Amino acid sequence: MTLHQLLVYIFVLQLSCLLISAKVFKLGKEASVVYKWTKLDFNWTHTDDKQDSIRNGTFIVANNLITGIKVYSRRIFVTVPRWRPGVPSTLNEVMNTNDDRAILNPFPTWGMQKIGDCDAFQYVQSMEIDPNTGYMWIIDTGSARGGTTQCNAKIVIYDLKSDYIVRNHSFPENIVSKGTNFLNDIVIDYVNGKPRFAYISDTGQVPKIVVYDYESDESYFFNHKSMYPENGYMTISSKNDEQMNFTTPIDGIAMSPDFQYVYFCALADQNLYRIPTEVLRGRGNFSQSYQHVGRKSSPSDGMVFSQKGLYVGALTNDMVYKQSLESLQGESNLTETPLFAQPMESLEWVDTFSIDEDGNLWFVANSLVRFFTNTMRFKYTDHANMRIWKVNIGENGYLCRDTNMASRQQLPYPILILIMVLLIKFVIAL
Repeated sequence: MTLHQLLVYIFVLQLSCLLISAKVFKLGKEASVVYKWTKLDFNWTHTDDKQDSIRNGTFIVANNLITGIKVYSRRIFVTVPRWRPGVPSTLNEVMNTNDDRAILNPFPTWGMQKIGDCDAFQYVQSMEIDPNTGYMWIIDTGSARGGTTQCNAKIVIYDLKSDYIVRNHSFPENIVSKGTNFLNDIVIDYVNGKPRFAYISDTGQVPKIVVYDYESDESYFFNHKSMYPENGYMTISSKNDEQMNFTTPIDGIAMSPDFQYVYFCALADQNLYRIPTEVLRGRGNFSQSYQHVGRKSSPSDGMVFSQKGLYVGALTNDMVYKQSLESLQGESNLTETPLFAQPMESLEWVDTFSIDEDGNLWFVANSLVRFFTNTMRFKYTDHANMRIWKVNIGENGYLCRDTNMASRQQLPYPILILIMVLLIKFVIAL
């Protein structure tokens, strides 16, 4: 081999390594369970607080379940809804103890979890974090189930970088009813490069999309037949064959990455709808503007847009699907691509999603049917009742204005292989 051939050969080897590295980066890490719990525990202020809370009923282990999740700057925030009494903290940050246990640290403080204090959080089902500003938009129903206090529902905007409350908007009762609302999920809408509107699914007695205008500090709502389940209810089963009839109306809500449409669906239904944001922003005619997008293969709970598609959990299929942007243009068969090779029992009831700044899709699977049918086991079992999953999808979330992730997309693997083969042939021919 001549010196020239050797140098070309070394070049090909180096290029091959780069191509392979590019492919590995594109695929990212395999799906993994980052956290799993049989039962939850909290970061108690004093040693005796936990046992005191168990004795007085303010902490009932079997009534605590994770539903919502948002990830920002490698911090993981989760919600524990107050469906039942005995939930000490409804908004939390996951933390590891010195003995490597994952527990929940009340966020931002224990004082903000006090039931009966209308300035504190009463019942947080979900929230959204804007990665561009570091603001967490938190929705509070205002009423802890099993409690006697009924506060006005509110939206609290919290600056995670500076640790202070930017805005606290109390919803008028004629917009969000006190005690009967169920503020469920929230998305943020950018206008002229700034976060302006929040759209919230209200799964309460009167299903709504609640709109909050940050600029004017005003709120209003839309109610429409598309927010109700088409057939009134849907039966969903657990892995232990417990069944539950859900009548849940509008639940999942997602913002398209171009901020042109809000997609929504009832939990007890397979229909997917969308409404132009210009209608929601301008208080336009909902009935004349909404569109039926298609039917999902399964009812779903939460959903989220990346810059390239819609991720949806399938409650009856134990799966997460991605629906391409092309298939979401209305009145078509949805193109559902499974995120995993096959359904898995550990994906029982995929609840809420989040996409972090590193292109990871996070979601909670929490076996919700077993929780509601009181068949969830919390003692003497190695079985996980709740899991937090992470999958690298290599895509930005709908809010992210950073284009770095898109610039990292690599050539398809077959093309990379073809380039390598051609280069090797070139060296041999020398």
